[in-house]
Amino acid sequence: MESKPESVDIIIAVYNALDYVKKSIASVLEKDAGYKFRLLVIDDKSPDSEIKKFLKTVKDPRVEVFYNDENLGYSGTNNRGMKYSTGDVVLLNSDTEVTEGWLKQLVDCAYSNDQIGTVSPFTNSGAGLLNVPDFYYKSNPIPEGYNLDSWGKTFNDISIYSYPTTLTNVGYCMYIKRKVIDSIGYLDMDTYGKGYGEDNDYCLRAHKAGFLNINDDSTFIQHEGGRSFATQQEKYTSEALVFKNDKVVEKKYPEVRAWLDRVLEEGPTTPMHQNWWFHQNFFSSKQRILHVVRDSVDNAKGGIEQIIKQIVKYNDEYDNYILYWDDKKACILKIWDENKKSKPLYVKGGFKKNNYKLNDKKFDSQFKELINLIKPKVVHFHSVLGYPISMLLVPNSLGIDSILHIHDFSFFYPPYWDLSLSSSIQDNINENINKIESSNLREKESLYYKNRSVLIKTVLQNVDMIIAPSEFVKEKTVEFNNAAANKIKVVPNPVDVEVLSSKNGTNSKLAIGFIGTFTKFKGANEFLSLIKKDEEESFDWVVAGPNDEFKDELGQFKNLELIDSFDHKKIAEILNKIDVVLLPLQCAETFNLVLHEALKANKYVICTYIGAPGNIVKTYDLGKVFSRKDYISKAWNTLLELDKDRSKLSEFKENISNYKFLNAQEVVAQLKKIYDSFKHEDRKFDIQYKKKLNNLRVKSIIETNRLIERQGYSKKRKLIYKVIDIVSDQSRGTILHRPIKKIFSKLRKSAKI
Repeated sequence: MESKPESVDIIIAVYNALDYVKKSIASVLEKDAGYKFRLLVIDDKSPDSEIKKFLKTVKDPRVEVFYNDENLGYSGTNNRGMKYSTGDVVLLNSDTEVTEGWLKQLVDCAYSNDQIGTVSPFTNSGAGLLNVPDFYYKSNPIPEGYNLDSWGKTFNDISIYSYPTTLTNVGYCMYIKRKVIDSIGYLDMDTYGKGYGEDNDYCLRAHKAGFLNINDDSTFIQHEGGRSFATQQEKYTSEALVFKNDKVVEKKYPEVRAWLDRVLEEGPTTPMHQNWWFHQNFFSSKQRILHVVRDSVDNAKGGIEQIIKQIVKYNDEYDNYILYWDDKKACILKIWDENKKSKPLYVKGGFKKNNYKLNDKKFDSQFKELINLIKPKVVHFHSVLGYPISMLLVPNSLGIDSILHIHDFSFFYPPYWDLSLSSSIQDNINENINKIESSNLREKESLYYKNRSVLIKTVLQNVDMIIAPSEFVKEKTVEFNNAAANKIKVVPNPVDVEVLSSKNGTNSKLAIGFIGTFTKFKGANEFLSLIKKDEEESFDWVVAGPNDEFKDELGQFKNLELIDSFDHKKIAEILNKIDVVLLPLQCAETFNLVLHEALKANKYVICTYIGAPGNIVKTYDLGKVFSRKDYISKAWNTLLELDKDRSKLSEFKENISNYKFLNAQEVVAQLKKIYDSFKHEDRKFDIQYKKKLNNLRVKSIIETNRLIERQGYSKKRKLIYKVIDIVSDQSRGTILHRPIKKIFSKLRKSAKI
């Protein structure tokens, strides 16, 4: 790796616009650049006499001021500075304001790869593709609640240091290595006159000479745009001149138009644009909650996802981020915006799904990076199925408060369908472990569940709070580990069902319904056994929910209405078709949304006595409860009795009316009190993935090859070999050397070299 320079020369070309010049020079001198520099200020024969007066008042040993004898324009003035300097330079417009640490970050970026020739940071305006979050011709104000420095710090904090490769950088702020100047010379004043297009030309010349042009996605500076030479509109900033010089660039470099059209069509797709868009639009001054779930809540199918969707919908005093597994088994992060829609956020690398793993250092490291990225006040774990258990300890290690929400008994034991919970959770687990061990074939599986129990108890000790949806779940959790006793709270899950005018018992036939995913764990076989008993078709039957596994069998019954899928908002309409709701659950659940929706709609419920649903129905006398063993026979007899006497459908109505249901707003109010109870400080995090140079090199070589293939350069063989040699040498002895060799093999094939 080449050595960094001892100092960098910053060149500011000045032409009128006194107020902007003052701000620009002050920001360079007063902000901590993080790196040694010399400031070269060159007055391009400004007509405004106040410019010279002001420059004579600038007394700082780091500043040298020059005055042009004639007006040279942007190109000529910067060339004068580049010729005067003997080292690396930064071309900086006089209508910019820099942020803390800006120069050090540019140097770090420039010297992260020997091939890099030029670097430009991101800005708010006047820099085309480097404008964030809305790019190209759009101008972006500093958001409310931020000043330039706090906004610049946020930009650096959210950066993933990907250092994306580009064809052209922008002269409003462009770092140029001395070796590039030595190789290709200076800005082309002869072709482009006094301004516009010369920065693009310079970068394209550098690119053809084998250098990389890089965007520094860790640095933000403010740019007014068009103010540096604002009063010379007729000559320098007219649209005619811009149009003319753009055409010159396109003619000289025909590949640029195709590249730019593609980028504009794709939109701002770089990680930095996506992250920055998030932070500008949604970070505001609100604190953040990171919700960890199993599946997307966008088209929520399961009860847990429905509940979480309600929570984030009404929890608008916080910004709600949702981490979940997508169909490709990689982690996606989304934010729930003010329009109650979720938006994707770039997650570097993506997380790989690993079902039921206990410890995963790589995954935990990525999760730390994610927390560093969004800095949540609280991490709210809802469902960790598919995640390594060790991730639940990560927030604590970073000083972030965490909540464990026990939505599902699978947290304690993944094959939760084996948990009857007639005794304690641990006794049930031990019983199942003994069954596994008796087979003499699954020794590793037995050890896994033993170790899992130990780790789960550690998690219960380390999380800051535990939420249970019912007293039953609280009791079982404390029984499992008494350390939970002082930190567990009961917050019922929300139930939002519009109670329509009841039609219970008014149909010619009694309507029996099953709502939810039709699986054996939910009682599909028990339901089928009951409908088969109805040989005379005395009842109408309804199954509403996904039923792929049993679709053919269900299709045989003429008196069965099959609703494959439905919008959960219309649950009330479905319930209104049904007189009796069957819940033949075969595994212990912490909560059952269908049960509560059915009860709120005053439906007659027949449930198995297992888990929290059975416990609630029995404790509050809300319906019929039978053991799993007796369910089919006793449920059938109950249906026959109800058919004979429809008045019994109201048997539990009074008890149901006295049962307390909480809607989403009421539940969120309780959760908000919990979130508010945690003290939060702006913590500083070490971003572990800063400057992962090997990843950068691999990315650079792939991007370079793509550009070469698109542009059809005749020198592609030579350039690719040059890149391969550099990366091979620098990756030798690292864990990336082998995968890099594989990438090179693919590159050779694709480039036919």
